[in-house]
Amino acid sequence: MDIFHDKVRKQLERLAVSAEFGRTDRMVRFLRFVVERSLHDDTDALRERQIGIEVFDRPSDWDPKLDNVVRSEARRLRAKLDAYAASEDPDETIRITIPKGGYVAEFVELPSSLPTHKVFPQSPHPVTSAEGFWRHVRWPATIAVGILVLLTAAGVSSLISLRRYVQAKADSFDVVPFSNELGQQFSPSIAPDGTRVAYVWDGNADNYDIYVKDLRTSGVVRLTDNRQPDIHPAWSPNGTEIAFLRPSQSGTEVFVKPTSGGSERAVGAIRGTSGLWASENPFSGCQSPTWTPDGRQLLLTDGLGKDYGAGLVLMSADSGAEKPLTSPRPQDEDCYPRFSPDGKQIAFVRYISHGSGEIFTMASDGTDLKQLTTDHRNVRGVDWASDGRHLVFASNRRGSYELREIDMNGGGSQPLPSDTASASDPAISRTSDWMAFVESDENWNIWRVPIQNGHIGTPGRFLSSQGHNHSPSFSPDGQTVGFVSDRSGTPEVWFANADGTSIRQMTHFGGPWLGTIRWSPDSKTIVFDARPNGNSEIYTMPASGGKPTLFEHEQFEVRRPGWSRDGKSVYFDTIQGGMPQIWRRTLSTGAARPIAPQDTLYPSESMDGQMLFFFSGNGRGEHNIWSERTDGSELKQLVGVHPDPDLDWAVSKDGIYFAVGDAASARLDFYSFRDGRIMAAGKLTQALSLGTPSLVVSPDGKWLLYACIDSTKSTIKIRHESALSRNR
Repeated sequence: MDIFHDKVRKQLERLAVSAEFGRTDRMVRFLRFVVERSLHDDTDALRERQIGIEVFDRPSDWDPKLDNVVRSEARRLRAKLDAYAASEDPDETIRITIPKGGYVAEFVELPSSLPTHKVFPQSPHPVTSAEGFWRHVRWPATIAVGILVLLTAAGVSSLISLRRYVQAKADSFDVVPFSNELGQQFSPSIAPDGTRVAYVWDGNADNYDIYVKDLRTSGVVRLTDNRQPDIHPAWSPNGTEIAFLRPSQSGTEVFVKPTSGGSERAVGAIRGTSGLWASENPFSGCQSPTWTPDGRQLLLTDGLGKDYGAGLVLMSADSGAEKPLTSPRPQDEDCYPRFSPDGKQIAFVRYISHGSGEIFTMASDGTDLKQLTTDHRNVRGVDWASDGRHLVFASNRRGSYELREIDMNGGGSQPLPSDTASASDPAISRTSDWMAFVESDENWNIWRVPIQNGHIGTPGRFLSSQGHNHSPSFSPDGQTVGFVSDRSGTPEVWFANADGTSIRQMTHFGGPWLGTIRWSPDSKTIVFDARPNGNSEIYTMPASGGKPTLFEHEQFEVRRPGWSRDGKSVYFDTIQGGMPQIWRRTLSTGAARPIAPQDTLYPSESMDGQMLFFFSGNGRGEHNIWSERTDGSELKQLVGVHPDPDLDWAVSKDGIYFAVGDAASARLDFYSFRDGRIMAAGKLTQALSLGTPSLVVSPDGKWLLYACIDSTKSTIKIRHESALSRNR
């Protein structure tokens, strides 16, 4: 039965990337739910009401008699399955249908119409598998000849593209667990000879260190042991050393340690970067190093000062001396650098905004820069295929993170199925046809907690779904909560009543990250930032619904808007001058001017409209809140107010609530406007979501909403992929 289930799931992956289901994220989600529940004989989950709640994010009190979304979408799903069956895909092995009258899927195994693949014995090389699982598969010569005839008859260029697509969705592959350890695993790095994998593991106790697993023996060795997190391991070309990063509050140091043991040595330090552009998890972010082919230098991400963003630099492995290789704009961040197998090319990701990155290549000396993608999506890792002509990267282009393949010369990318809910951080073996990747998932939800006399009570989950829910914001009349959720497949603005009922989708960008929802004083209009074109832009939209209107657009970041209490101005922060700075635009005249010093962001007026509060790093990466009058006078720092994460603070009538968090929880403090004193307001038992404004206080001061990480998992998987090593 397990073998049959595997066949069904592989057919499910083929359907998910087929022409009938491409770019229909919600329909794929519906199909996955029905198939998985049917495989588990979970008929209770396949009732109309339960499907509406689980798949279409309807509230718990949803009545299907008043909303036929499940029945309507089921008709569309059956039509797509029929269309796929009519296409007579030669790779279809299981016919999946959903008979009318219910939602239980049926599966029929189809007879094979192609010659059976020949299975060869395992290679004599030391490792071709994880714990002896993988096998090598080779196509019969007759199929290769047939493909050659087709290429000649139908035109080389078009069929090469088609063949790449067919291979991407249907080639033989196996996915197996890397290990059975509890806790978080990420950042796999494969040894040059393919026999070992270095990775980060938290020991199931939030203690991030680097471990090395020998794939021949399954033995695991702990390479580092430090109270600070050790992350992003990278093997030297000769396999004798591993470089890694060790971040702390004072900065991030670069270390190298022999793989055989012995003392580590500090190589250098890197400066702060432009922010959490690439990842919500700072420990699995994109600043991972790689070695130059000669083993003398490390290529990694470092801040280049106020005139540039975070670029790629070559750092001497002996002296730590740096040489910049890229010069991105002030708000951009270059990361995930990887050398091609022949050492002549470098692939990397350039982020231009939160959740908006593209794949680039360049020559190893930094020349001949080429942009390969224009997806405006989050990218979590990139690596070269062993043929040196293709790149594999992880992107949330279609909602969940998936592996995709693209030619080094550009063109469209195609998905590589992984039999997992998500896939990121690919690392490809140079000696064999397998790769490691990370299956991860974080569930963010919005919680509500009562406030009384400056102290918080017992919290309860308020707005939740699978995926991410964050950036809550109360309307001034207290009737509505705006928030960001990806429950529809991509981040969008959603509304709910103040009690959490009547959840409805307000935007349909279908694009990357958006957030920082703020309301006009009359509760009739919202302003927020979004990135449908790559860079952050500011939009307004009637609270009653309608099409968003572009309010602020530049060739650089404009983001985190805030409304003045009199409704006459909109604040925002921008990187126009190289560092973040708060500006104010007067609505009646359209005039805009800076209203705060440089290195300031996230503006919020006091309830009486007399003061403006904002965050500043003081140019040194600090966590401080400052205030000034709304005319720009009386600038001062609020003593002792140091929110961490940066955006986790909220202005109320009597003061400011701010959080000081760690990887597992957050302390909530209250700063009083009356006397400037700070008192403990309580403790939140979850880690707050990163890179988003997580806290907001209701207009009557009785409730506090916060966005937190309810659950997280991160495990390494191994994928044996014959397509990665075949000539194409």
